Amino acid sequence: MKLLIDESFQQDLARILREAGHDAVHLIDLGRSGATDEDVLAQARADGRIVVTADTDFGTLLALTARPDPASCCSAGPARAQRTAHKRCSTFSPSSTNSSAAEPLSR
Repeated sequence: MKLLIDESFQQDLARILREAGHDAVHLIDLGRSGATDEDVLAQARADGRIVVTADTDFGTLLALTARPDPASCCSAGPARAQRTAHKRCSTFSPSSTNSSAAEPLSR
């Protein structure tokens, strides 16, 4: 599973996920600090990544584009979302392409 961590999370989340065996990169690591939501989605699509974010605007953007890729993982708040993202992502193998990874983290 390839993940793109949005700026709504600390860079540590990408590191923690990498240590758990996931292919995770933070926007800051890509030099994309301050990128618009549209640019973040474009980056994720170009790299084949799932956006992990606490920004609920991504769900709206995905609905407006009517494209199934990438999935956006959203939650109510960054601290809770960071703990939940690590917990949820650790249940998938790094090579998983399971579509259930696209479910909102707040469930």
